[in-house]
Amino acid sequence: MKAFGLNRSELYTRQGLSPNVKFPRILGIEVVGLVVAEAPDNGFRQGDTVATAMGGMGRDFDGGYAEYTCVPATQVQALKTSLPWETFGAVPEMLQTSWGSLFKSLRLEEGERLLIRGGTISVGLAAAAIAKSHGACVASTTRRPERAALLRASGSIRCSATTAASPGR
Repeated sequence: MKAFGLNRSELYTRQGLSPNVKFPRILGIEVVGLVVAEAPDNGFRQGDTVATAMGGMGRDFDGGYAEYTCVPATQVQALKTSLPWETFGAVPEMLQTSWGSLFKSLRLEEGERLLIRGGTISVGLAAAAIAKSHGACVASTTRRPERAALLRASGSIRCSATTAASPGR
């Protein structure tokens, strides 16, 4: 493990609000790090940079706060990144939440319009970037006027002429 994100679910678990978590348990639902033992059947090599999130981690088995963890290979992604560990550690759950919300829950399609409330939080910014890259017209809101510049800088309040004219959306 090189870095992990801190999430509300871990706070709830520490407060005793996760009755399905059996203790002792090392928490942490997302983590990034390095593969320490080669797993050729799954395509992972020693030294690969990897990320994983959720899938029972920190709830059914020890998670990202541990020095090491062993998770199902199906929930691990090898990545090439130049992000520092402390930044990269906050990425997996944020991107998984954004992606799942857009494409599994909303079934967002190219040309559709999307309004993101809370557009200046990490998940909102990630969702805007992902949706825009998939051809959606994205508008975002914030309750803090001083953050409006962040929305403009991220380009999350712009639509292309062809996307904005999509009928029925």
